[in-house]
Amino acid sequence: MKKRILKIYKWTFIIGFLYVLFIYATDTMIPCSYYSIFGIKCPGCGLTRMFLSLLKLDIASAFFYNPFMFIMLIGWNIVGIIAIFGKLENANPRYFKIAGNICLILALIFGIVRNFF
Repeated sequence: MKKRILKIYKWTFIIGFLYVLFIYATDTMIPCSYYSIFGIKCPGCGLTRMFLSLLKLDIASAFFYNPFMFIMLIGWNIVGIIAIFGKLENANPRYFKIAGNICLILALIFGIVRNFF
């Protein structure tokens, strides 16, 4: 499990680094296709601005852009760090599926609620 999590971190970092280079080189961000088509915010709207704010260590702005994903990022990283250091070696993979499904349901609820307030 450690190798799989480290591989996910590695590719996330590489793709994120290349995307940040693209943003700074072209001064262009990829627009949200869901927002462009339907005119309402998806659960992921604001992620790019959130990560750019985190790179500048502006925690308040990062939370403002997407509070749900900001909290989920902290939670996922805590679980990832615990898994890397071996505390979850005997964990049932079923629990990860259940946790993933709960995250998806919460993201859908957040996506609906954020468009009303």
